[in-house]
Amino acid sequence: MRWTRARRSNSATLVAEKFPDWLLTPLNANDYKMTMKPTALLDLKRSTVQQSLETIERRVNALGLTEPTVQAHGDEATESEILVELPGVDDPAYVKQLIGTTAQLKISEVKERRPMAHQRSGDVRQGRYSPDQHRVA
Repeated sequence: MRWTRARRSNSATLVAEKFPDWLLTPLNANDYKMTMKPTALLDLKRSTVQQSLETIERRVNALGLTEPTVQAHGDEATESEILVELPGVDDPAYVKQLIGTTAQLKISEVKERRPMAHQRSGDVRQGRYSPDQHRVA
């Protein structure tokens, strides 16, 4: 099926409306190439580095080290590296493994219902549950 000029124009308009961070470039009469705008790509890189920084920083802080350094490294426009300095660490392989660990969400079946000793609704501190809450095993 050959695309008419009006159909190509409608498609380009639809892509521009639905995907404003992308450019649509015709390759020939029937094929198009979508590429991310440079500014959007830079924003995506920065956001990805920032999220990674926060994740690594949480994991490093969980080690209880004094004065660890976790920061973006390189040119601001192309920052895609993260510098991690951990003074006094004897096992760098363990730290690399910890930093590279994938987070997991665990969903468990509700096994039983236990009321807490003190009837304060919504208080789940110290393993106590209100009557309207369930214990997850």
